[in-house]
Amino acid sequence: MRNRWVKGAVAAALALSFAGGVVVVAQAQGDVIKARQDNRKEITRLGGREMRPLLEADGNLAELATRAERIAELNKQFATMFPPGSDKGNTLASPAIWTDRAGFDAANKASVDAALKMAELAKAGNRAALADQYKVMGSTCGACHQKYTTSDPFKK
Repeated sequence: MRNRWVKGAVAAALALSFAGGVVVVAQAQGDVIKARQDNRKEITRLGGREMRPLLEADGNLAELATRAERIAELNKQFATMFPPGSDKGNTLASPAIWTDRAGFDAANKASVDAALKMAELAKAGNRAALADQYKVMGSTCGACHQKYTTSDPFKK
């Protein structure tokens, strides 16, 4: 009788342990999806609402450079936020991120490089080239959204 009780307790402990592991994995995937969403929200805030006024003739170039560098940093982080299994849940991430990882990484690098170029131009005080580079940076975002999201959040 006692042997049967021990086996039952061990089986129950293993089942709970396994279920707990599934919950932890699901929670971790939910956390990475939330982190991706927060990352994109910050990019949108920096690149849209905060950068546009700085592109004006009297906009603060040092602030613009700081924001562009932050966008580059966020994009670098973003590339690391797609572990296996994080394609499930409340996400707009396209399966192409996992099936065409080299293409996704190249698209992400183009965004990083465009933001860094914008920071460089701002630091150099080259206002003439900033508006054009802002468009380049935006086009890298759009190109990535076209291929690597299931629904472009910027198209209403």
